[in-house]
Amino acid sequence: MKNEDKPILEKFYKEIYSGIDKNFFMEIRTFNKNSIIKKEFLQLSDLSKVPSLLEKYENDNIYFGIASRYNKENGKKESCNYLGALYIDIDVGKDGHKKESLYESIESALSTLYRFPIEPSIIVNSGNGLHVYWLLAEPLDLSKMSVEAESTMKKLEEILAADSTHNIDRIFRIPFSFNNKDSRKECRIIHFNENRYVFENFRNEIEKYPRIRTIQNPLYISGILGVNDFGIDDRSSIDQKIITYLVNNNFNESDIKFIFNIYPTSGKYLERLSNNKPGAEAYLNKSIENAKIHIQGNEHMNYKPLKIFRATDFPLDSYPPNRFSYANNITQKPINENQIEELDNRFFKLERGEEIGYYKKSKNNSSRLTNFLVTITEEVMDSDTTEANNITYLNGKIIFSDESEIKFSSLPISTFTSPVKLMDVIQNISGLKAKFDIKNITEISNAILFFNNNYDKIPMYSFGYNKELTKYYSNKTIITQDEYIPSTHIIREQKSWNNVEPNFSYAEDNNQSVKALFELAKILHEFYNGVGLMGLAASLIPIVYPFLRKEVTSKPYVAFIGPSGCGKTTIIRLLANMFGNFQKLPNISSTHTSISIIGNSLNDIIFPLDDLKVSNLGDEKAIRHFMTLLQNYSDESSRSRANVDLSLKDDKVIKGTLFLSGEDMILNETSTIARGIVIRMITSPMNHSLEVMIKSLNDKIKIIPPFLIKHVLGIGKSKMVEMFNKEKMFLFEQIKGLEISNDNLPRLINNFAIIILCWRLINDLFVEYGFNRQPEFYNFRNDINKYFCEAFNGNYTLIKGNKADEKFKETLWNLIDQKLLELCDLNLEKYSDPNKLIGYYKKHNEQIKLVIKIDRAYKLINEYLKSEGGLGISKDALKTKLIQNGDIQNFKDGPVSFYGEQQRGILWTGKFPKYLLSNKIEKEEENIQSEEKKIEVSIMPAQELLEWPKCIDLDA
Repeated sequence: MKNEDKPILEKFYKEIYSGIDKNFFMEIRTFNKNSIIKKEFLQLSDLSKVPSLLEKYENDNIYFGIASRYNKENGKKESCNYLGALYIDIDVGKDGHKKESLYESIESALSTLYRFPIEPSIIVNSGNGLHVYWLLAEPLDLSKMSVEAESTMKKLEEILAADSTHNIDRIFRIPFSFNNKDSRKECRIIHFNENRYVFENFRNEIEKYPRIRTIQNPLYISGILGVNDFGIDDRSSIDQKIITYLVNNNFNESDIKFIFNIYPTSGKYLERLSNNKPGAEAYLNKSIENAKIHIQGNEHMNYKPLKIFRATDFPLDSYPPNRFSYANNITQKPINENQIEELDNRFFKLERGEEIGYYKKSKNNSSRLTNFLVTITEEVMDSDTTEANNITYLNGKIIFSDESEIKFSSLPISTFTSPVKLMDVIQNISGLKAKFDIKNITEISNAILFFNNNYDKIPMYSFGYNKELTKYYSNKTIITQDEYIPSTHIIREQKSWNNVEPNFSYAEDNNQSVKALFELAKILHEFYNGVGLMGLAASLIPIVYPFLRKEVTSKPYVAFIGPSGCGKTTIIRLLANMFGNFQKLPNISSTHTSISIIGNSLNDIIFPLDDLKVSNLGDEKAIRHFMTLLQNYSDESSRSRANVDLSLKDDKVIKGTLFLSGEDMILNETSTIARGIVIRMITSPMNHSLEVMIKSLNDKIKIIPPFLIKHVLGIGKSKMVEMFNKEKMFLFEQIKGLEISNDNLPRLINNFAIIILCWRLINDLFVEYGFNRQPEFYNFRNDINKYFCEAFNGNYTLIKGNKADEKFKETLWNLIDQKLLELCDLNLEKYSDPNKLIGYYKKHNEQIKLVIKIDRAYKLINEYLKSEGGLGISKDALKTKLIQNGDIQNFKDGPVSFYGEQQRGILWTGKFPKYLLSNKIEKEEENIQSEEKKIEVSIMPAQELLEWPKCIDLDA
């Protein structure tokens, strides 16, 4: 090893292991010509010994472990503890490799790397390829981040068509050693800088890039246009073949432009790009359009192979200074006073007239750099450190000599730390209007940054509570336990809200807020009785739940279930509108990705989803998928279940509190049902006066949530937990002896303890502010007490696992047996009460034919089971189940022939207790078989129904 190389090697290891405890170890592994392996471990404080080892093993292949090892036992994954750089291994040519590489030469690979948007920190020519490193701002703790480290490097491999070397125990050749694998070649560092990258930002950035390795064979293109269609030297034809293949394999325009920007392809695009960027862009856009047109008309063309990338070599200019610094990922060193003075002496700007722009000073004259100025007006800083995807971006404007302005917003700060990217963005924003000296883009970037050092810095927060539960951030206000603070902060992910817009207003007079709450309770009670008050209590769940998160087994959703027209959509829209403008509710039929993105951004408020029913979800698979989404929402986790996790494609967890409305209780898995609070709605309260009142309330009720948030913040977490546990213990006492699974019992208890606590908070406010003297107050208490008991019993029945179709049949035969419903014997043409008539039957040749009026039976049975929440299924969903079970033949009532006469209904083809149908049927038929024995309705025994006289008696 040459003496002049030793300082470079020392610097190499200093950078690779920067920030790692020097008491850990670097593994050194050697392979001689006989493939005998030796391992040594050097403490990181002793790396000065590496040059002597290179001399010792000069004729062997010598490697080092990139990740530090915490002991000397072995170099396996379990010994790796910290990683200071991400890395890939790019093979070139055929020599020394098992597979032919995408790159035919070192120059071809470097050409691609030099155009890759994220500049490598170190590149080593390993003899038969390149070892490429990106230094990290902070070393990764592999005890926590090994999976993330390997998956990120795997993505890098796929993007840059590198070899598979992403394992964290990977060893690479030591720089300045010799590759003795075939012929003797020295490994040399050919590119070295001190760029360091924040891992999470780096990881998020590469997610945007297409992965070349996902092409089935990266060497070849299955050309939809045959290779003989054009001459092989026709570069336009080669580009067209590549683009056509990529379009046909679902690469989008952004992906294709990325590929053509960093890979040589035929070379034509990159040559044009260096001389005529608009022309190059037009060339590429036209080729993409041609590909789309060709694919539409030639679905059955014969495929012939064609090399995807030619080995075209391009001039290897060195990187311009800070060429690819992006997203504030590179650790920047502070500029000292001398540097600032130097910058001040180098640049000046003219702010008006034809000569507007930035200028560079020299000894005898000055040169104009641009015909525009850039003004940064504000920097938006992410102040939510609980999120991984922290971002900072800039807003401002570009000013031209004709005094025209072009505004820009949400530009990543990376744009202003990368000269090339900055100029690209300015051109994209202003088109051909912007002129600048292309040879001095680094100087232009420095001038823009120098003259923009005094702008507003605006914080950005997630909507909802902060991590410490001491503040709540809404659009324009910060709420604390003491006050409402007007603020100019920005809310994260606001663009994800789509057609909904969370926003509050507030009243300094607390009495005004409680009065609005009381008026809302009066209207809900007048038109919805106890259901309305329970809904009002449920609207506090997003305000209360964050304080109880660690105390409960799951986060409840709230489902308003009832027939069409009963007002369920109206009530959840009214409750949601306390938190913002929800005139158009998101629909249950939206994609789960869309639901998760909106729900993730609607933090600590109601997230309404409308129209839960079979027809909106489709098949059973879709219903199961939706139940998975609900389970993950409730568990606030991304645990892998049968079908994906809640994060779905965007890794988004629903943070809002789900309020569902639907006709069907189509959820048939008890663990999913147990995670929610089902509120039954039977009759329709809708009339014109309600609509008028709701419209008048929409603005007034927006002062309610801020007041309640401030009130709950004042109570504090410990007191909230104490109140919750008190409600929970009371419920446990009430339900002793009820049969329910151990998993679902805590969920049922938690859900109702939360909603009772929410009502208690409302009730206490009414008492504190004197509204308990209003006559409506006592009506509230009586009805809410009764309905909570009914709702608890209804949820208990659902969780216990009764099937709606079985419950319908059992109740049907039981009510006929009790003479509460009747079937007409057509032989006698006799029945006692037409209001009880739900079908007909007739005996003929020892056979009994039975027709049921399903629509009427459904209505009467639902009314009978009203106190239990009804059947818990829509009429159409019930019919579907009965058809699937073979109980009925068709969906709609129609004429059915009875041996010469007709009656309307649906033919019953399932089993039924024959003894019920007629006293005229022979007595021996009453000795029915075991499967036809009398079926009793499976309703909870009286002793299992909760009396619950004091469960929410707030005087108790």
